[in-house]
Amino acid sequence: MDDEKIIELYFSRSEDAIHYTHIKYGQYCLSIALNVLNDFQDSEECVNDTYLHTWNSIPPARPNNFKAFLGKITRNLSINRLKSKTANKRKADEYAIAYDELDGLFNSNYSTDEQVDDIFLRDLINDFLSKLPKESRIIFVARYWYFEPVLNISQKLNVSESKVKMTLLRTRNALKSYLEKEGVSL
Repeated sequence: MDDEKIIELYFSRSEDAIHYTHIKYGQYCLSIALNVLNDFQDSEECVNDTYLHTWNSIPPARPNNFKAFLGKITRNLSINRLKSKTANKRKADEYAIAYDELDGLFNSNYSTDEQVDDIFLRDLINDFLSKLPKESRIIFVARYWYFEPVLNISQKLNVSESKVKMTLLRTRNALKSYLEKEGVSL
């Protein structure tokens, strides 16, 4: 079933909307949650929470990109769950590692979490990403949006782990320069 028909099911308040959402995007949402939480049971709960949040959001929301809409909800719910589980402790998981990699990029007056969430909402990041070569953009988004391990990214793209790491380093440096050039205080 295409996305527009699924969204119409939400608007008509049909419970089939959740069923078709799960069939089409359940694995996608689960992979996002697993990358953040590294726990299958918690990840399944986040996916179920995603369906509830989607049910409560549509209507009035009518997402243009349903997959991205679900991904963002899942990601945010997973990050919130991880924060509540770990409170003041940082686990050595892909979420923490990815954020630590970005840590030096932002002003220390704010936490990395707050700044990354704010900056990703801005058109500036989208503009930067649109100028990257396709492979660099895929690597950057996979790592810092989906929190995929470097090994998984290298396997998906059929490149070495060292190439992924070097691409991430160069892209972070380019992003820092770009943001400074655009007047963002770092």
